[in-house]
Amino acid sequence: MRYGTVLLLAVVLAVFCGCATLISSPQDYVLIKVNPPSATVSVNGVNITGEGRVSVSRQNDLVVYNENGQIIKTVYRTFNVVSILNVFFWPGFIVDFLTGAIYDFAPVVVIDTQPGSKTLPVRPEGPLP
Repeated sequence: MRYGTVLLLAVVLAVFCGCATLISSPQDYVLIKVNPPSATVSVNGVNITGEGRVSVSRQNDLVVYNENGQIIKTVYRTFNVVSILNVFFWPGFIVDFLTGAIYDFAPVVVIDTQPGSKTLPVRPEGPLP
């Protein structure tokens, strides 16, 4: 009886857990650096002047607004390399995708608010490969 309970628990954990879901949280912390430092941007409802750390969901790309509420930059998610470990248990890819753990953000993002500037990292123009 005891071995049956342990086996059932192991099967449930294996079916409902992806590798990146176990190792990574559904939230990510990103340090936003604003250039010039006197400019203010809004990320997830948090106003940042100079630099600040913000908690973001891994399920959506990061949208940065200026003081007037206009979108100035979109920072795209990247692939979380921990998800590669799901090759040993392929349903983990599905779980990681549904929880957003398959994605990751760069730990530091520089937002340049001056016209004609680029924000790194950004997704290249055009469709994803």
